[in-house]
Amino acid sequence: MPDGVAGVLYLLCGVVFSIDILPSAFSWIGKAMPWTYWLEALRRILVGSPFISSLSELSNGAVFMRLTATTIATVIAAWVALRGAERLAIAMGKLDERTDY
Repeated sequence: MPDGVAGVLYLLCGVVFSIDILPSAFSWIGKAMPWTYWLEALRRILVGSPFISSLSELSNGAVFMRLTATTIATVIAAWVALRGAERLAIAMGKLDERTDY
């Protein structure tokens, strides 16, 4: 299971193929993930030129700003999901509120 999830993430964020050749819905998902911009910034540092053609019009600063914005959004979404799952577990009696078991 972890390898399958990692493979999907690799595909969607442009590790295996450029996200430009993915269908538009998957390309949009790829552009919403912070790993896409992290990899693009890393490639620009190492190679000196953009890898993903749809991001080539962005400056290095714009790539960094998108990396920052998508990272903040991902952290907030993960925090909200964690709190919701915790509340659901407490409501179902799966997690004792006082002992955390």
